Amino acid sequence: MAEALTVGMAELKVVAPPAKLAIHGLGSCVALALYDPEAKVAGIAHAMLPTASGSAASSGEQPGKFCDQAVPALLVQMEAAGAQRSRIFARLVGGATMFSFPGGRGSAPAPALGERNLQAARAALQAAGINVTAEEAGGSLGRSLELEPQDGSLAVWSAFQYVRWL
Repeated sequence: MAEALTVGMAELKVVAPPAKLAIHGLGSCVALALYDPEAKVAGIAHAMLPTASGSAASSGEQPGKFCDQAVPALLVQMEAAGAQRSRIFARLVGGATMFSFPGGRGSAPAPALGERNLQAARAALQAAGINVTAEEAGGSLGRSLELEPQDGSLAVWSAFQYVRWL
């Protein structure tokens, strides 16, 4: 059995069997897990922020850092590995609200970073014509995942909160 390659924050990776992909400790970041079942090509982007607009992203930052840039970059790499866009589908994991902050006076609080990441990921995938078939997203717990390109299975697990009272 092949050991999974870890996809770190702001990274994206594409593999075919026997390699696998994994992310550990996903909080407000979003994992965009894409798969072509015929070519058995899998890709994951570990996006930290919704969009590159208003940032220094154009000066060479990793495309996996932003949801809006991660989708096209991931698709280019998957197609180079033999995938066809018409067969690729996506699953989203993460986007948790790890911290909450009170809203400003008299205004509704802005959506948390995790929710903004999920919105941006969905929009980028829709713009690219990629169908989202499943989500394990939101909430307040971190998650880890492993994507197996042999059959496209995506295992997701959460870290349970543990409090020890002394």
